[in-house]
Amino acid sequence: MSLSAGASSMDTPMPQGWDDDERMSYLFSAFRESRDVNPHDWDNKQSFWKSAIMQRCKHENKGVIDGERVAGMFKRKGRIPVAVNRVLVEMARCGEIVRQTDFESSVTAGWISWGVNQVVYKPLGWAYGAIFKRNVQSLQGPFIVLEVLKEIADATLECHHQSVNSDALDRLVDYTTLRESCRSTCVDDITFRLALLYLRKTKKIVVTDAPPEKQVIKFIGKNQTRVSQITETEIGILRLKKTRVSLKQQIEQLICDTNRLQEETRQCLRKGLKSSAKSTLRRKKLAEKSIERKEATLDTLQEMMDRIQNAETDQMVRLTLDHSYGQVAMV
Repeated sequence: MSLSAGASSMDTPMPQGWDDDERMSYLFSAFRESRDVNPHDWDNKQSFWKSAIMQRCKHENKGVIDGERVAGMFKRKGRIPVAVNRVLVEMARCGEIVRQTDFESSVTAGWISWGVNQVVYKPLGWAYGAIFKRNVQSLQGPFIVLEVLKEIADATLECHHQSVNSDALDRLVDYTTLRESCRSTCVDDITFRLALLYLRKTKKIVVTDAPPEKQVIKFIGKNQTRVSQITETEIGILRLKKTRVSLKQQIEQLICDTNRLQEETRQCLRKGLKSSAKSTLRRKKLAEKSIERKEATLDTLQEMMDRIQNAETDQMVRLTLDHSYGQVAMV
C-alpha cells in the first residue's frame, strides 16, 4: 500500500517549523520558473520537502508513494503545498524515486542496465520535458523511494540472519514464515515484496519461481559476497523442517482430542450410556496410539536434523536426507 493523502494523525511526525505560519506560507508556494533566479530559494524548498517526504516514508515504514497524492499528505490549514510536485520530478530525475512498474520489470532487464537507464538516460528526457516547464504535471502512479526500500531490505536481511540458529538447517525459508518473522520490520505487504525484489537484484537472495505464498527464499550468508543457487539438498532440509512443524501441530491437536474424548466418556457414563462410552473410549485410545506413533517419528526426524547440523560434508547431509524420506512418507 502506498502512502496516501489525508490529514496527518497525531502520532505522525511533521517537518521542523510546521507550526510557523510565515515559514510554511513560503514553503507551500510554487517554485520560481528558473533556479537561476534565486538558487537559495530553490534549494531550500527542495531540501525541505525532500526531507519531509523521506521522514514520512521512514516513519510509516513504507517504500512506495503515490505520485498524485504525496502533496495531500502535507495538507495544512486547508492548503496543499504546490511545490511538492516539482520536488518529486527532481527526485525522479536524480533516480531517488522510480516507477514501481519500471522497478519490477527490471527483473529481466538486469540491475545494472536498469539503473543506468533510469538514472542516466531517462531523466535527461525528463529534464527538458518536465523540469523546466512552467506548469509541472504531477507524477502519476506508484513510485518507489529507493533509499527507504534499501533500508527495509537491509532490515529484512538482518531479521533473517538473527533468526538463523544453524547454517546447515536454516539456509532456506518459505515466504509465509519469513513474512511473519519480519512483520515488525515492514508492516506493508507491497513494500515487503519490493524489498525482497531489491535483495534479489542485489544478489542477496534467490527465490523459487512460484506465487509469493509458495515461494522458497535463500539468503546470502553473513560471510558471503553473493548468494548461491538453491540446491536439492537444501530443499530436502526445508521439507524435513516443515514435516517436523506439521507433526508437532498434529500431536497438539490429537492431545486436545484425547482430552475432549475423555470428558465425553465421563459424561456418557454419568448418563448411563455405556455403549456410547465404549465407542468414545475406543476413539480416545486410537488417538493415543496415533500420538505415540507421531512422537516416535518426531524423535527420529529430530535425530536426523541433529545429524545434518553436525555433518561435516554435503555428502553426509544427503545420506541423512535419503534415510529421512521414508520417515517423511509415513506422516
